Amino acid sequence: MNGRRAAPHFGSPLLTGLTVLCLAWSAVAIPAAQDESQRLRDAAVAGDVGAVRTLLSSPRQIAVDTTDELGWTALMYAADAGHDGVVGLLLDAGGSPHLKNAAQVTPLHLAAQRGRTRVAQRLLEAGVDFAARDANGRTPLYLAIDGGHAEVIELLHGAARANAATQSPALALTVEDETAPPLIIQWTDPPYTEESLAQEIEGTVVLMAIVRKDGSVGPVSVSTSLEESLDQNAARSVRTWRFDPATRAGTPVDVVVAISVDFRLPDEP
Repeated sequence: MNGRRAAPHFGSPLLTGLTVLCLAWSAVAIPAAQDESQRLRDAAVAGDVGAVRTLLSSPRQIAVDTTDELGWTALMYAADAGHDGVVGLLLDAGGSPHLKNAAQVTPLHLAAQRGRTRVAQRLLEAGVDFAARDANGRTPLYLAIDGGHAEVIELLHGAARANAATQSPALALTVEDETAPPLIIQWTDPPYTEESLAQEIEGTVVLMAIVRKDGSVGPVSVSTSLEESLDQNAARSVRTWRFDPATRAGTPVDVVVAISVDFRLPDEP
Protein backbone atom coordinates (compact mmCIF):
# COMPACT_ATOMS: atom_id res chain seq x y z
CA MET A 1 0.00 0.00 0.00
CA ASN A 2 1.21 3.48 -0.78
CA GLY A 3 -0.73 5.26 1.94
CA ARG A 4 -3.28 6.77 -0.41
CA ARG A 5 -6.95 6.21 0.25
CA ALA A 6 -9.32 5.49 -2.57
CA ALA A 7 -11.88 8.22 -3.17
CA PRO A 8 -15.36 7.09 -2.09
CA HIS A 9 -17.90 6.64 -4.88
CA PHE A 10 -21.13 6.87 -2.85
CA GLY A 11 -23.14 5.31 -5.62
CA SER A 12 -21.58 7.35 -8.45
CA PRO A 13 -22.70 4.89 -11.19
CA LEU A 14 -26.34 5.58 -10.28
CA LEU A 15 -25.79 9.34 -10.22
CA THR A 16 -24.05 9.22 -13.57
CA GLY A 17 -26.95 7.32 -15.04
CA LEU A 18 -29.47 9.83 -13.68
CA THR A 19 -27.40 12.71 -15.04
CA VAL A 20 -27.34 11.21 -18.52
CA LEU A 21 -31.05 10.55 -18.34
CA CYS A 22 -31.79 14.17 -17.33
CA LEU A 23 -29.61 15.53 -20.10
CA ALA A 24 -31.36 13.33 -22.63
CA TRP A 25 -34.78 14.50 -21.41
CA SER A 26 -33.74 18.16 -21.68
CA ALA A 27 -32.42 17.66 -25.22
CA VAL A 28 -35.80 16.29 -26.28
CA ALA A 29 -38.12 18.55 -24.29
CA ILE A 30 -36.76 21.93 -25.44
CA PRO A 31 -36.98 21.28 -29.21
CA ALA A 32 -40.46 19.79 -28.73
CA ALA A 33 -41.67 23.03 -27.12
CA GLN A 34 -40.05 25.03 -29.88
CA ASP A 35 -41.65 22.78 -32.49
CA GLU A 36 -45.09 23.38 -31.02
CA SER A 37 -44.56 27.15 -31.08
CA GLN A 38 -43.48 26.93 -34.70
CA ARG A 39 -46.51 24.77 -35.53
CA LEU A 40 -48.72 27.42 -33.95
CA ARG A 41 -47.15 30.13 -36.12
CA ASP A 42 -47.46 27.95 -39.22
CA ALA A 43 -51.13 27.27 -38.48
CA ALA A 44 -51.69 31.01 -37.95
CA VAL A 45 -50.16 31.79 -41.35
CA ALA A 46 -52.37 29.14 -43.00
CA GLY A 47 -55.51 30.26 -41.18
CA ASP A 48 -56.03 26.72 -39.88
CA VAL A 49 -58.54 27.38 -37.11
CA GLY A 50 -58.78 23.70 -36.13
CA ALA A 51 -55.02 23.29 -35.76
CA VAL A 52 -54.72 26.51 -33.78
CA ARG A 53 -57.53 25.44 -31.44
CA THR A 54 -55.91 22.03 -30.92
CA LEU A 55 -52.49 23.50 -30.17
CA LEU A 56 -53.92 26.08 -27.76
CA SER A 57 -55.81 23.36 -25.88
CA SER A 58 -52.74 21.12 -25.63
CA PRO A 59 -51.86 19.98 -22.07
CA ARG A 60 -48.36 21.32 -22.71
CA GLN A 61 -49.84 24.84 -22.28
CA ILE A 62 -48.02 26.34 -25.25
CA ALA A 63 -46.82 29.95 -24.85
CA VAL A 64 -49.00 31.84 -27.31
CA ASP A 65 -46.64 34.84 -27.58
CA THR A 66 -43.46 32.88 -28.38
CA THR A 67 -41.57 34.66 -31.17
CA ASP A 68 -39.40 33.52 -34.06
CA GLU A 69 -36.00 34.95 -35.00
CA LEU A 70 -37.66 38.07 -36.46
CA GLY A 71 -39.71 38.71 -33.34
CA TRP A 72 -42.99 37.64 -34.98
CA THR A 73 -45.71 36.01 -32.88
CA ALA A 74 -48.50 33.79 -34.15
CA LEU A 75 -50.85 36.75 -33.71
CA MET A 76 -48.69 38.89 -35.99
CA TYR A 77 -48.69 36.23 -38.70
CA ALA A 78 -52.46 35.80 -38.46
CA ALA A 79 -53.03 39.57 -38.61
CA ASP A 80 -50.74 39.93 -41.62
CA ALA A 81 -52.54 37.11 -43.45
CA GLY A 82 -55.99 38.46 -42.56
CA HIS A 83 -57.27 35.40 -40.65
CA ASP A 84 -59.63 37.11 -38.23
CA GLY A 85 -60.92 33.80 -36.80
CA VAL A 86 -57.40 32.79 -35.80
CA VAL A 87 -56.75 36.29 -34.47
CA GLY A 88 -59.80 35.92 -32.23
CA LEU A 89 -58.62 32.55 -30.90
CA LEU A 90 -55.15 33.87 -30.15
CA LEU A 91 -56.51 36.97 -28.40
CA ASP A 92 -58.86 34.81 -26.32
CA ALA A 93 -55.88 32.62 -25.37
CA GLY A 94 -54.03 35.63 -24.00
CA GLY A 95 -52.06 36.67 -27.07
CA SER A 96 -50.85 40.24 -26.70
CA PRO A 97 -51.80 42.76 -29.43
CA HIS A 98 -49.23 45.19 -28.03
CA LEU A 99 -46.03 43.27 -28.78
CA LYS A 100 -43.68 44.56 -31.50
CA ASN A 101 -41.38 42.59 -33.75
CA ALA A 102 -37.80 43.47 -34.63
CA ALA A 103 -39.03 46.30 -36.88
CA GLN A 104 -41.17 47.70 -34.02
CA VAL A 105 -44.32 46.66 -35.91
CA THR A 106 -47.49 45.66 -34.04
CA PRO A 107 -50.25 43.36 -35.34
CA LEU A 108 -52.30 46.49 -36.09
CA HIS A 109 -49.54 47.89 -38.30
CA LEU A 110 -49.64 44.65 -40.29
CA ALA A 111 -53.44 44.64 -40.59
CA ALA A 112 -53.50 48.31 -41.62
CA GLN A 113 -50.80 47.85 -44.24
CA ARG A 114 -52.63 44.89 -45.78
CA GLY A 115 -56.11 46.37 -45.51
CA ARG A 116 -57.36 43.65 -43.14
CA THR A 117 -60.47 45.42 -41.89
CA ARG A 118 -61.98 42.65 -39.73
CA VAL A 119 -58.63 41.91 -38.12
CA ALA A 120 -58.07 45.60 -37.40
CA GLN A 121 -61.51 45.75 -35.77
CA ARG A 122 -60.68 42.81 -33.47
CA LEU A 123 -57.36 44.34 -32.49
CA LEU A 124 -58.94 47.72 -31.72
CA GLU A 125 -61.57 46.00 -29.58
CA ALA A 126 -58.70 44.31 -27.72
CA GLY A 127 -57.30 47.73 -26.83
CA VAL A 128 -54.29 47.88 -29.14
CA ASP A 129 -52.51 51.24 -29.38
CA PHE A 130 -53.80 52.72 -32.66
CA ALA A 131 -51.09 55.42 -32.59
CA ALA A 132 -48.07 53.16 -32.05
CA ARG A 133 -45.06 53.92 -34.25
CA ASP A 134 -42.81 51.45 -36.01
CA ALA A 135 -39.04 51.79 -36.39
CA ASN A 136 -39.58 54.33 -39.19
CA GLY A 137 -41.98 56.44 -37.13
CA ARG A 138 -45.08 55.28 -39.03
CA THR A 139 -48.46 54.76 -37.38
CA PRO A 140 -51.04 52.19 -38.53
CA LEU A 141 -53.03 55.09 -40.00
CA TYR A 142 -50.03 56.13 -42.09
CA LEU A 143 -49.79 52.62 -43.53
CA ALA A 144 -53.53 52.44 -44.19
CA ILE A 145 -53.50 55.76 -46.05
CA ASP A 146 -50.37 54.80 -47.94
CA GLY A 147 -52.09 51.61 -49.07
CA GLY A 148 -55.41 53.30 -49.84
CA HIS A 149 -57.39 51.02 -47.52
CA ALA A 150 -60.50 53.14 -46.95
CA GLU A 151 -62.29 50.85 -44.47
CA VAL A 152 -59.26 50.54 -42.20
CA ILE A 153 -58.72 54.30 -42.41
CA GLU A 154 -62.28 54.85 -41.21
CA LEU A 155 -61.79 52.38 -38.35
CA LEU A 156 -58.71 54.25 -37.18
CA HIS A 157 -60.49 57.57 -37.49
CA GLY A 158 -63.22 56.11 -35.28
CA ALA A 159 -60.64 55.02 -32.73
CA ALA A 160 -59.26 58.55 -32.70
CA ARG A 161 -62.70 60.07 -32.18
CA ALA A 162 -63.40 57.65 -29.33
CA ASN A 163 -60.11 58.63 -27.76
CA ALA A 164 -60.76 62.35 -28.08
CA ALA A 165 -61.97 62.69 -24.48
CA THR A 166 -58.50 61.99 -23.13
CA GLN A 167 -56.17 62.85 -26.00
CA SER A 168 -56.38 64.98 -29.11
CA PRO A 169 -56.89 62.77 -32.19
CA ALA A 170 -54.67 65.08 -34.21
CA LEU A 171 -51.90 64.69 -31.67
CA ALA A 172 -52.34 60.94 -31.49
CA LEU A 173 -52.32 60.46 -35.24
CA THR A 174 -49.82 63.02 -36.42
CA VAL A 175 -47.24 64.74 -34.27
CA GLU A 176 -45.98 63.07 -31.12
CA ASP A 177 -43.08 63.28 -28.74
CA GLU A 178 -40.53 65.83 -30.04
CA THR A 179 -41.75 66.00 -33.62
CA ALA A 180 -42.01 69.50 -35.08
CA PRO A 181 -45.01 69.71 -37.44
CA PRO A 182 -44.70 70.52 -41.15
CA LEU A 183 -45.31 74.08 -42.35
CA ILE A 184 -47.12 74.84 -45.60
CA ILE A 185 -45.10 76.96 -48.02
CA GLN A 186 -47.00 76.61 -51.30
CA TRP A 187 -50.68 75.94 -51.96
CA THR A 188 -53.61 76.55 -54.29
CA ASP A 189 -57.25 76.91 -53.34
CA PRO A 190 -59.50 74.16 -54.72
CA PRO A 191 -62.21 75.39 -57.11
CA TYR A 192 -65.95 75.00 -56.82
CA THR A 193 -67.73 72.76 -59.28
CA GLU A 194 -70.65 74.23 -61.22
CA GLU A 195 -73.16 71.95 -59.50
CA SER A 196 -71.98 72.67 -55.97
CA LEU A 197 -71.87 76.38 -56.73
CA ALA A 198 -75.41 76.27 -58.08
CA GLN A 199 -76.51 74.43 -54.94
CA GLU A 200 -74.74 77.04 -52.80
CA ILE A 201 -72.86 74.44 -50.79
CA GLU A 202 -70.52 75.78 -48.14
CA GLY A 203 -68.47 73.98 -45.54
CA THR A 204 -65.22 72.22 -44.75
CA VAL A 205 -63.58 69.07 -46.06
CA VAL A 206 -61.15 67.43 -43.63
CA LEU A 207 -58.41 65.37 -45.23
CA MET A 208 -55.80 63.06 -43.76
CA ALA A 209 -52.62 63.27 -45.80
CA ILE A 210 -49.07 61.99 -45.66
CA VAL A 211 -46.55 64.81 -45.79
CA ARG A 212 -43.30 63.23 -46.86
CA LYS A 213 -39.89 64.13 -45.52
CA ASP A 214 -39.10 65.94 -48.81
CA GLY A 215 -42.09 68.27 -48.27
CA SER A 216 -44.32 66.69 -50.93
CA VAL A 217 -47.76 65.27 -50.25
CA GLY A 218 -48.38 61.55 -50.59
CA PRO A 219 -51.67 59.65 -50.39
CA VAL A 220 -54.70 61.67 -49.27
CA SER A 221 -57.87 60.35 -47.63
CA VAL A 222 -61.16 62.12 -46.91
CA SER A 223 -61.87 62.13 -43.18
CA THR A 224 -64.89 64.47 -43.11
CA SER A 225 -66.85 64.77 -46.35
CA LEU A 226 -68.71 67.84 -47.60
CA GLU A 227 -69.85 66.89 -51.09
CA GLU A 228 -68.29 64.33 -53.42
CA SER A 229 -67.09 66.68 -56.14
CA LEU A 230 -65.76 69.18 -53.59
CA ASP A 231 -64.06 66.34 -51.69
CA GLN A 232 -62.30 65.34 -54.89
CA ASN A 233 -61.27 68.90 -55.72
CA ALA A 234 -59.92 69.41 -52.22
CA ALA A 235 -57.87 66.19 -52.38
CA ARG A 236 -56.61 66.99 -55.87
CA SER A 237 -55.50 70.45 -54.77
CA VAL A 238 -53.81 69.29 -51.55
CA ARG A 239 -51.71 66.78 -53.48
CA THR A 240 -50.01 69.74 -55.21
CA TRP A 241 -49.15 71.56 -51.98
CA ARG A 242 -45.59 71.83 -50.68
CA PHE A 243 -44.38 71.87 -47.08
CA ASP A 244 -41.33 72.42 -45.00
CA PRO A 245 -41.28 68.86 -43.68
CA ALA A 246 -41.85 67.74 -40.12
CA THR A 247 -38.69 67.04 -38.16
CA ARG A 248 -37.83 64.80 -35.25
CA ALA A 249 -34.60 65.58 -33.42
CA GLY A 250 -33.69 67.82 -36.36
CA THR A 251 -34.18 65.11 -39.00
CA PRO A 252 -36.98 65.37 -41.63
CA VAL A 253 -39.60 62.63 -41.21
CA ASP A 254 -42.84 61.51 -42.85
CA VAL A 255 -46.00 62.32 -40.87
CA VAL A 256 -49.76 62.08 -41.18
CA VAL A 257 -51.53 65.42 -40.86
CA ALA A 258 -55.13 66.58 -40.78
CA ILE A 259 -55.83 69.32 -43.33
CA SER A 260 -59.04 71.37 -43.30
CA VAL A 261 -60.10 72.84 -46.63
CA ASP A 262 -62.83 75.48 -46.49
CA PHE A 263 -65.30 76.15 -49.27
CA ARG A 264 -66.97 79.55 -49.03
CA LEU A 265 -69.32 81.00 -51.62
CA PRO A 266 -68.05 84.17 -53.29
CA ASP A 267 -69.63 87.45 -52.24
CA GLU A 268 -72.39 88.78 -54.47
CA PRO A 269 -71.29 91.61 -56.81
